[in-house]
Amino acid sequence: MNIDVLDLEEALEELGEYSFRQGKMMEMRFFVGLGLDEISTALGVYVPTVERDWTVARARLGHRRGRGLR
Repeated sequence: MNIDVLDLEEALEELGEYSFRQGKMMEMRFFVGLGLDEISTALGVYVPTVERDWTVARARLGHRRGRGLR
């Protein structure tokens, strides 16, 4: 799978404008490699909150991917 890093950065910026927490969570997951439990601790929220945000953020990025994120 080829990913254009600039497109990914732009997509994460857009996600962060929609939801700061979702943007930070995706950065921690993609660039730092943290797991959902670690992200939960870092953001000070419960794991189910991270799981919901993860689902929504993936859907938003997937939708954007259909618009050009490759």
